[in-house]
Amino acid sequence: MDMSIVLRRIGLRLEQLNRAGEKLSEAALSRRAGKRRGAENAEDTIRNWRRRLESRGEFGASTSTIQAIADELKVTVAWLAGEGPDDPGELSALDLARAKAQAIFDSLPDELLLAAVSQLDALAALAEKSAPPPPARKAAKARK
Repeated sequence: MDMSIVLRRIGLRLEQLNRAGEKLSEAALSRRAGKRRGAENAEDTIRNWRRRLESRGEFGASTSTIQAIADELKVTVAWLAGEGPDDPGELSALDLARAKAQAIFDSLPDELLLAAVSQLDALAALAEKSAPPPPARKAAKARK
């Protein structure tokens, strides 16, 4: 995989997210992708890739890291690798809301995160109670 293309595509997507109001930096993206794959202190991943590219030229990165970054950017690994047009498509309002919620949760200390999840559980329970009942299923007609 050509990492110069991957890094250029990461930059393009970050620009698009930032224009849409996401305000996501390379360090924050690296941190979020690191959390996704269980890595601590991963905020320098993209910066280190740029340094390696400048000093050594071509290099590789782990599949799990590339996948985690693609997931955080709401794109495919194939798109990061250079397939398709530079514009992966506009983000839906739901994608933006999910990205913003993820950024908020990632920035919370553990005790606040636990409290927020508790509040979300209560909200989900309330929504479930107030949701209209599902439509009744018609009984299957007995065959003669």
